[in-house]
Amino acid sequence: MGSTPWLVLLAVALLADAALAVMLRRRGRQVRVLERERARLAGLDPVTQVAGRGAFELALEDALAGIGDPTRGRRTGDATGDLALIVLDVDASGDGVLRAVARVLGETVRPVDLLARTGASEFAVIAPGAGSAGARRLAEALRIACAAVGGADRAPLQATVAWALHPSDGRSAAALLECAEDRRLAAGRGAGRRPPRARALVPRPAGL
Repeated sequence: MGSTPWLVLLAVALLADAALAVMLRRRGRQVRVLERERARLAGLDPVTQVAGRGAFELALEDALAGIGDPTRGRRTGDATGDLALIVLDVDASGDGVLRAVARVLGETVRPVDLLARTGASEFAVIAPGAGSAGARRLAEALRIACAAVGGADRAPLQATVAWALHPSDGRSAAALLECAEDRRLAAGRGAGRRPPRARALVPRPAGL
């Protein structure tokens, strides 16, 4: 009989622990929902925490608008100074793998570049002043970085990479994206893959 109060106290403590665990789980879910909403409002992709599709489109428009005369200050036959748009289709799925891909890509690009997730397994990089040689080097570095990430079967991830240059491949954001995507599709077919076509750029509202 003397042990009954202790048993009651133990039962109460266990119930309190269970209630606390349920509350913490609920609070954790609420925090994750709030973090994803904050990321969305900030223009970030909620899974990878890099720029999302909308932020990418605005950044590309702004980057092109700030270039001015693309021929000024360039030497004849020198592509240095051209803005490069690099697109990647990564053979990856699952939030954890996509976060790992975004992390290694972010570590590979230059501080002045913008990395964005533009589709389910698609990423893009806006590389100001990269030029053709810089775009080629960066594209290869991004492909190698993806291969360092293991997929669900632990095999190195494959990435189809292509790029377009401003102004030689197009002067508008839509033209550059179309050129880069066409090249990516062609590269994917050459490798026996059929990468998905990215969505067209959404027209930017007047006044923004």
